[in-house]
Amino acid sequence: MNSPIQSQYHKKDQSRKKAKHYSPSEKQREIIGYVTEQYKAAEQYKRGKVRDAWVNLAFYSGRQWVKWNDASGRIEELARQDWQVHLVLNYIRPIIQQLVGKATENQPTVTVVPASLDSDDRQKARASEKLLSKHLWRKLKMQLKIQDFARLLFQTGFAAFKIYWDPDAGDDYEIKLPYSEEEQRIVEEFERYGVEHGLSQKVEKGKTGAPVVDVLSIFEVGWDPGAANFDDSR
Repeated sequence: MNSPIQSQYHKKDQSRKKAKHYSPSEKQREIIGYVTEQYKAAEQYKRGKVRDAWVNLAFYSGRQWVKWNDASGRIEELARQDWQVHLVLNYIRPIIQQLVGKATENQPTVTVVPASLDSDDRQKARASEKLLSKHLWRKLKMQLKIQDFARLLFQTGFAAFKIYWDPDAGDDYEIKLPYSEEEQRIVEEFERYGVEHGLSQKVEKGKTGAPVVDVLSIFEVGWDPGAANFDDSR
């Protein structure tokens, strides 16, 4: 059976001509095998934690007459007779909401250490602290995300922040590009005689980019079971 990548290469293009077949090199096959092995090991390692997370979420949502089926890998309702009634007293939800409130009632403190004792570096550190603790904190809606993080942590025992730079985010910008050397020479020559040169500057448009913070659950994260910390992770 072909892999998804091979299947894409095997599809016919719009002209109905066959595309070239993808054939990985020996080194690429080794890398693919290594990555596949690590992925399977990570998924196998967290299988029990995923099972517990699903059961915990079911209890939190009020579905407390359920069990985990290892064969199907999903939550199933417990069997009952027609005359039986499965009562639910959900004490879990208010307790978790109370814990989330206590854990997030105070905003974390942001500290930026200056690169040196120079006054210019200290001023930059203070400006960076204000940027992080006031502007970005509000713009990225960090208070809500910290609450989501804490809620996932109490519900499932695991939560993670994914912080990255998105070049397509941020504000729109538009700048005029400088003339080339040849264009600049023409412009100066025309301006010397007071004549319109007729050349227009090229305009570059784009996004400034911005940091993005996502809250991830245990279902969206994998880890290296043989790593003690991020430095050891493969």
